[in-house]
Amino acid sequence: MARPPVSTATGRPPAPLQTQTSGSLAQHVRLLTDAVNRKADITVQPTFAAVLLMAPSGGIWRVTVDDAGVISTELVPV
Repeated sequence: MARPPVSTATGRPPAPLQTQTSGSLAQHVRLLTDAVNRKADITVQPTFAAVLLMAPSGGIWRVTVDDAGVISTELVPV
């Protein structure tokens, strides 16, 4: 189940965009730009096709996940 984006600063979902009824077009554009940038900062998560992990013995393992959510590991030759 998907959860709404959460602000890392407050731990809560971002507040809804408040629009104003007066002001110049430039002010409106700036407010919208600021809102989009805040949302992008909150919702963007780094994604990777694989992660390399080092075992205590020094071996390097590639960890991946398939479309069904099954995690697999593969020893990476060095």
